Amino acid sequence: ARSDSIQSTFMKYEPATTGFTPSQPSTWPIPGDDFATFLPSLKRIFDETLIGEIDNVIKDANNDLRGRGHVIGLTLFCAIDTLSSYAYENASTDRCAHCGRGDRIGPKYQKFIEAFFPDDYRVHAKSIWKLYRNSLTHSWNLFEAGMLPGNDPITSNGNTLWFGLLNFHSALKTSVTNFLNHLPGDPSMQKSCIKRYNNLRTSAKA
Repeated sequence: ARSDSIQSTFMKYEPATTGFTPSQPSTWPIPGDDFATFLPSLKRIFDETLIGEIDNVIKDANNDLRGRGHVIGLTLFCAIDTLSSYAYENASTDRCAHCGRGDRIGPKYQKFIEAFFPDDYRVHAKSIWKLYRNSLTHSWNLFEAGMLPGNDPITSNGNTLWFGLLNFHSALKTSVTNFLNHLPGDPSMQKSCIKRYNNLRTSAKA
């Protein structure tokens, strides 16, 4: 049996608690007609279960990501999948001209970077999707790009792209702030967020 202190810390997939617990989708509130009232709930989900948990891991490592780059990198790049799925739930599918295979994730992913990341990252959205996210997710290592453990800015010499993971971490946090600040003035994106949120919320069993 787990101690009371552990039970109070790890709430995922525990019996339902009272009130809204961002790490338990079964407690997510039903969004009302007023998006401004719903927005704080969405912000808590991002802050506590996405950005907050990544922050905690980096703090546990004392900001020293040497020997942890692939694990942290994969987490950062996959976080964009989550954010872009809210922003562009209805994004169109890109189809490969050669094999005809459809891709709904790539267009959302790149659009999110282009819209909400700092300027120096926006121009590299396609490379971040292809060379970083896809490579780490499917092959664990990087083969056509590089990443460093520190706060090095994104740099390209025309052949290779690289940046520091702490710098990318800051850029990701900036993108979340920009996204949340953008939402009140974009009814179309609000509908996208509500649709994605409801699809996830109604699928929750715990």
